[in-house]
Amino acid sequence: MRDTVGLLLVGALCLSAILTFWYAWDHYSSVRELQKIYARQAAMGNMRAAANSLANEAIEYSRTNPAIDAILFKFDLKPHLGPGATNQPSGKAP
Repeated sequence: MRDTVGLLLVGALCLSAILTFWYAWDHYSSVRELQKIYARQAAMGNMRAAANSLANEAIEYSRTNPAIDAILFKFDLKPHLGPGATNQPSGKAP
């Protein structure tokens, strides 16, 4: 009887050690993946800032050289105004 209880306790200890190792490895893997995602997020933020800067420069350039407007209209960087339309808001309230 005494050997059975000891054997059960050793078995429970081994099972606990195996589960602890498994959970620790899973946590380590998850944290490593999260760090990769954060790095990608920062890179994408930098890329987006560069794209916005380039788009703003193109819009600014279009004020002196309207030949670039076709490209800006194609990528919806500049609203396409019909004939007689202006950027000024109308006097009417919605």
